[in-house]
Amino acid sequence: SKNNSNKPNDFLILGTCKKLLNFIVIDSLEQPKHFVFYDLINNLGTIRVIGILLKIVLFCRQAKPYLEQKFSILFKHYQGSTSGKVWWLVKSMETLNVALSTNCGGINLCCF
Repeated sequence: SKNNSNKPNDFLILGTCKKLLNFIVIDSLEQPKHFVFYDLINNLGTIRVIGILLKIVLFCRQAKPYLEQKFSILFKHYQGSTSGKVWWLVKSMETLNVALSTNCGGINLCCF
């Protein structure tokens, strides 16, 4: 069609990234289903999955608050659980924190 030759605009890119994050991490607050995320963590490992999420955020910086919101929903959902039962979430949040801090933060590494 004629739209195949058009470049995607910012709105389309952000919408696509949001849909990807919905699918990979969690659907919504009302439906905190995260089977895909849990399955990816168990099969690919935390670092690879967080790497995928980081690539989405680096591709579309406007998606970063949306990703943080998704992890906030997961955190609230499991806040009464012990860390041993939700080891995958603890490790994911730690890895995500490092990934976002080093790639999206305002860290000045010129001295190192």
